[in-house]
Amino acid sequence: MIKAYAVTLFLIAANVACFVLELVRGGSEDGQTLLMLGAAYAPYIMEGELYRLLCSMFLHFGITHLGNNMIALWALGSYLEPKVGHIRLFVIYLLGGLAGNLASFAWEVFTGDFAVSVGASGGVFALFGCVLSLFLFRREYVRELSLVRMLLALGFLVAGSFEADINVAAHIGGLAGGWLAGTVCLASLPVIVVEEKHP
Repeated sequence: MIKAYAVTLFLIAANVACFVLELVRGGSEDGQTLLMLGAAYAPYIMEGELYRLLCSMFLHFGITHLGNNMIALWALGSYLEPKVGHIRLFVIYLLGGLAGNLASFAWEVFTGDFAVSVGASGGVFALFGCVLSLFLFRREYVRELSLVRMLLALGFLVAGSFEADINVAAHIGGLAGGWLAGTVCLASLPVIVVEEKHP
């Protein structure tokens, strides 16, 4: 059964491992430690440190930020992965997270208001975008979608965001990137024929 959630569990383990590394190297709420480990920071990205757009997705500011994001990741990932497959979930998560960080970077360059940014919420919001894509275009895959599960994931995501100062641009970018990547990836899903039951 665990194999059905292999990518979701891998992503959670990767985030937890990076958090432990933060603690070992100086603290998860220390800006210099986060920058050293790859946090997103627009001036550094403009100097060519593009790896920060990816690395920052696996770093978190404090245990509450990590915990809330991982609960949301599990709620969405464990629901989607058996439906869309391991590779699709991984691609949607990464592309959506990168889209979120690019949106955040573009906004900061536009406003000139720079901040150290970390967190998996862009990738997790991408999974929300994937759910929206399923609901709009492949509804046969989400017939039994639990509103409670979605509200739980959203609640923990929002709570974790406020704990680490919300990054609206990253969330919007992640949601949009997840919807777009999901729409493309889900086009290859097999058609499920839904039989209508008559009394």
